[in-house]
Amino acid sequence: MSADRRASPPIQWSAVAIGAIVGIVVGAVATSFGIGPFGPSLGMAAGGATVGRLARTAPLLHGALVAVVWILLNGLIPGPLAPAGLLADTAATVLSDSLYMCTAAAAGWLAGRGRGG
Repeated sequence: MSADRRASPPIQWSAVAIGAIVGIVVGAVATSFGIGPFGPSLGMAAGGATVGRLARTAPLLHGALVAVVWILLNGLIPGPLAPAGLLADTAATVLSDSLYMCTAAAAGWLAGRGRGG
């Protein structure tokens, strides 16, 4: 192994879990208030910002992990906004999951910068 290779940052799973819970709750509440497909994005931003504040290192990575947890749970428990056709469902899933990943990672990164990390 090369001496200049950096080690992976430690992952704080408790912070990821808290961020995921915040993201899911905010997304569900926002969706119930009728903002439709923007609810999960708002939830991912809230979850990413939460984990970005809680994690001591790598806020962008931790924000992305919040989205990964949400994506996995959403795959196991389908939501009310799922499209009817297989092709449409696949395209919508890839697009929305990419958006959620970017949103949560960016919010985590911004929150980490805000706390000086």
